[in-house]
Amino acid sequence: MPVEIVLDALRAKGIYLKKEGKGWKARCPLHDDKTPSLQISEGKGSRALIHCFSGCKIEEILAALNLNMSDMFTGRKQIYLTVEELASAKNLPKHFLLELGVKDFHGSVKITYRDLDSSLECRQRRRTALKARQGSSWYPDKKPIVPYGLWRLPFSKKAGKLIIVEGESDCWAGWYHKFQVLGLPGADTARYLMAEHLDRIKTLYILREPDAGGKTFLRGLSARLLQLGFTGEVRVLIMPDGVKDLCELHIKDPKQFSSSLEELLKSCPALPDAPLDAGIAVMESRLDEFLFSELKLYRGLYLLEQLQGTDPGDTFLATYRQIQASTGLVPSAISRAQKALILKGWINVQPGEASGSKRAPSKYQRLLPPPIFSQYCHFSHYRNDSVKPECLGQTFDIIATEKVALAYVREKRFIEKKKEKEKLNREDFKREKRKIESLKKKDLEKECLNINLLEKENNTKENVSEKYYLSHLREKEENEGEINIICSDSPIKSEIESDVITKNVSESLKSDEKTCHHDTDSHPDIISVALRIFGGRVLKDNQPS
Repeated sequence: MPVEIVLDALRAKGIYLKKEGKGWKARCPLHDDKTPSLQISEGKGSRALIHCFSGCKIEEILAALNLNMSDMFTGRKQIYLTVEELASAKNLPKHFLLELGVKDFHGSVKITYRDLDSSLECRQRRRTALKARQGSSWYPDKKPIVPYGLWRLPFSKKAGKLIIVEGESDCWAGWYHKFQVLGLPGADTARYLMAEHLDRIKTLYILREPDAGGKTFLRGLSARLLQLGFTGEVRVLIMPDGVKDLCELHIKDPKQFSSSLEELLKSCPALPDAPLDAGIAVMESRLDEFLFSELKLYRGLYLLEQLQGTDPGDTFLATYRQIQASTGLVPSAISRAQKALILKGWINVQPGEASGSKRAPSKYQRLLPPPIFSQYCHFSHYRNDSVKPECLGQTFDIIATEKVALAYVREKRFIEKKKEKEKLNREDFKREKRKIESLKKKDLEKECLNINLLEKENNTKENVSEKYYLSHLREKEENEGEINIICSDSPIKSEIESDVITKNVSESLKSDEKTCHHDTDSHPDIISVALRIFGGRVLKDNQPS
């Protein structure tokens, strides 16, 4: 169909297509688009409709895509590349490529990528030219990119050796001669190599091509292996003069390929230790000026710089997700550390443009050589204002700046400790308050219980004393032949008289008189009771003592 011809031509140019309604949107190949301005849709009679909102002419757009106006109507497919042409250029049998999943696809060649479990849940590659740099693209965009040849890794793990190369053609040449090879789809794609891919690999060979891309490829892989913690032996495979990669070695002499490669593998030098980066060296020598999150962020940016093959100090693109993966920090910590490093003059960041809910990758740059001192400005929590710098970006002498750095670090630590102490004090105060309130509540309940018990006891005593008094009165009134204790209507008077008689009896007993002469007719009951208490006896007036 004509629309498919136009879409295939755009994909061959590496232009991203976005589905929108019944059509597609893409960036125009004639001018530098920040947002997609080219619209493609299907019209009546299955013809293709193209419109550029920036005003580009259709004829010029078609010419840039190697198409003409007849392609918009006839539905003629344009053939860019076939499997037979690719096999002939690489000096490989066509059936060998077909067995690997290389096949014709809409006028181009589809290179099948598979995951570790041989599934197709990953991006696929399309080739429209004999060389990948001249025409290749990925699809679909939502699936992950993986190294080429993962489904053949079990054979490499048995051998314990693996050669890592750049591109698919080198993999075809190595596999054709029974070597264990894994391909990365680009010089700056070392980040797609995972630890599970290197499981049980004891010796790893990295093919370094004799160009700038080879240098980038080696540097990125070295950083990636350090990040993954690979403990096996790593060697650098260097090709002989006049040969770029394994594919060219195979094209040059297929019969001598195996023996030549075996000799090269035996003479491979070990991977040299990466020199310490200047920025990291300076930062580690002055750890008092930086928080741990700032150091981790700077190390993570250095690692991303190496993985993407960027020269130290150059600008590179990175997303928040990539920074999280390289640093292990949460987004809030990344944001704080990023602001601090920008303020101190160590990095430069240009945020990416936001389009809806998505944001383009930001541009990062480590400022090298690193500053001799860090710029500390506009910190409002200095206790000593005389140490605080006056303006942003002002240059200070080293001694003054070191004092500022130490003052800032000490002040920050002091504030953090103070906040922690206040937090603990608040928690202790709340805990003590809750404890006191619970004790008060228990004491109040206990006091109420005691009051209730006392009230019950007092009520019981009053009832008992009242009953006893009334019964005593009844007994005295019933004894008519005896003396009446109550001499009058007042109970107080009878009580006084009984006390007087008892006192007289006790005085007579103390004078060794064990007998008492008293008028027994007056108060016989009281006298008998008193003498019983003090051990005497009652005598009448006419009896001898």
